[in-house]
Amino acid sequence: MNLRTKLILSYLVFIAALVMLGGWSALRLRDMGGVSRGILSDNYDSVVAAQEMKESLERQDSAAVFALLGARERAVDQMREHRARFDANFQKAANNITEPGEIELIQMIRRDRDAYYQMFDAFLTSVNAAQGNASVPNPNPQTKNSAQSNEYFARLEPQFHKLRADCQQLLQINQRAMLAKSAAAASVAQLWFYRTLLIAGVLVAAGILLAFFVANRIVEPLRQLTATTVRIAGGDLNAKVEVTSHDEVGILAAEYNRMAERIRQLRRSDMGELVVAQQTTEAAIDSLYDPVLVTDADGRVTKLNPAKALLRSCRWRLMGRSEHFGCALRRCATTRIAS
Repeated sequence: MNLRTKLILSYLVFIAALVMLGGWSALRLRDMGGVSRGILSDNYDSVVAAQEMKESLERQDSAAVFALLGARERAVDQMREHRARFDANFQKAANNITEPGEIELIQMIRRDRDAYYQMFDAFLTSVNAAQGNASVPNPNPQTKNSAQSNEYFARLEPQFHKLRADCQQLLQINQRAMLAKSAAAASVAQLWFYRTLLIAGVLVAAGILLAFFVANRIVEPLRQLTATTVRIAGGDLNAKVEVTSHDEVGILAAEYNRMAERIRQLRRSDMGELVVAQQTTEAAIDSLYDPVLVTDADGRVTKLNPAKALLRSCRWRLMGRSEHFGCALRRCATTRIAS
């Protein structure tokens, strides 16, 4: 695997970590949305239906009061309208049973509703009958109104309060369920928040470790290569670079080892020995006290030892200043002996 592929894979790991974190967060947000929708669909509709049922029931009770006051047509119209609204909302609540005990409460509301409707119809019938006979002289009209009022307060109103209490109980059951589910959703959201932080921390730590690992895999062979170069430059031709990878750095290290091996072979070969012999010969010529002059086939001077150079210097001095010949010879001799 080459260095470029390693770097690309490292970047892909980081991208995959980000995708994982984003996917986890998106799933958790979707689940939270599902919990919210569940609360609305499970309990909110029942809460609204129970509230509407209470309001419709109160309007029906007002219709009974209107009937007592003599507004029969208004009472009948209001009773029919709100009875229909009550029945519609009751059906919504009956079709949305989600909490324990809600089935029994729906059945209780149905029984009390039917009883209330029967009492209400009987009350309207008696009121209509009493008001229909208003043309007949009655020696005690207050007795008639008192009997109708007693029927309302003795039978109809207690049944109204009982049915209204049933609707209130249905409302409270669903409200408590909404509060409990909201608290549970908040706890789950907090738990998912901490889990998301944990996952993000783990991914960040893993990314940092991966970055250090990749950097070390790239830099460490270069450090070894530099150290080996220093050793070879110092004369240690047996120094080698440890090849731990097959990427560009590993290939460079392998070629460097091959180059060092060639240098070692060259040193051990005849050419190396010849170079050493040549260097030894030149060192011996340079150490001679007698002048030595080496020329090539064309007569060009290729080697001149220090003694020969000293002689040429003395000869120049003799030619330039003959009156000091003896002194120059002495100085040349002294210089030769010193060198």
